[in-house]
Amino acid sequence: MANKQDLKDHHCDMTFICFECTPMRNFCDPYRLNHHRIRFHGGKNLEFKCKECTKKFSTPRKLRKHMKMKHYFSETYACYYCDELFTSEQNVTAHERNHMRLFCKEFVRLHLGEK
Repeated sequence: MANKQDLKDHHCDMTFICFECTPMRNFCDPYRLNHHRIRFHGGKNLEFKCKECTKKFSTPRKLRKHMKMKHYFSETYACYYCDELFTSEQNVTAHERNHMRLFCKEFVRLHLGEK
């Protein structure tokens, strides 16, 4: 575990600055800065770009999912209710069950008067 002096002595090769913070905060890489912006400032800074197409994403995870779904798999399965894409029929079926649970709860609430 690093002590306070070790942390003070740590220097980044490049500094990424959040100008929205007072005092300004520094980050060692753009991923941490972007995560900070999304978490604390509600900003969706689209810094993660797909090299295969023109899409941009707010997090590396969203970019990875896009790459997997759009560029790596030849066949994908779309959810009937929300059009989210999946790599297998089993995954889309499991996802669609979540929609059905929401619909069932709403049906009971509306038609049977239960809460």
